Amino acid sequence: MFSTTASSIKRKLLSIVIFSTIGCIAVPASAAVTHIVENGILMGADNVDVDGTKYDVRFVDGLYSDLFPATHLFLFDETSATSASRSLLNTVFLDLSIGNFMSRPDLTNGCYLPHACWMDTPLSRRDVLGVDTLRVIGTVNSIHPAFLDFYIYDLVRHDVLDYRAFDAMTWAVWSPSTVAAIPEPSTYAMMLAGFGLMGFMIRRRKTNEQA
Repeated sequence: MFSTTASSIKRKLLSIVIFSTIGCIAVPASAAVTHIVENGILMGADNVDVDGTKYDVRFVDGLYSDLFPATHLFLFDETSATSASRSLLNTVFLDLSIGNFMSRPDLTNGCYLPHACWMDTPLSRRDVLGVDTLRVIGTVNSIHPAFLDFYIYDLVRHDVLDYRAFDAMTWAVWSPSTVAAIPEPSTYAMMLAGFGLMGFMIRRRKTNEQA
């Protein structure tokens, strides 16, 4: 009776380990946001989570028509764009050991004023009373907490809009993330432990059958 109960317990433990190991393999830990910094200036970030999808973003000063050609794919609608802006404020514009990107907005590429920086993400183009209009969401990083926010608005004559002429404005250029999900060391340890226990139980059962 005791031997049968012990075998049942072992089988249950083995099942738990197997399912835990499979779960670790199927759902690896996601890589964290990686800040892209050059000479102390924040150029962008990789692996930014927007509603469960990872994106890379670059902050680029320049002419709209140079950065966003006519074939440019608009990645966000107004709902997902607000999520993208929240992600910028919550996970990218932070005070870190590599730079105080929250309290020093001028450390973001294209921004040169110490109190605020405005990043525009294009959302769509549409015709408004015969005028080609660009809809954008602007994310504001500011040393004043009351101004940390985002706004959706329209730009006319966006094709000739050059943000190099504005000290507190830059473009946010998004693309699907190229950073792969990487299992954490603890995940590897659990996987190895699971495979080891599986091997031990199989070997033990074969030994018992031969006896």
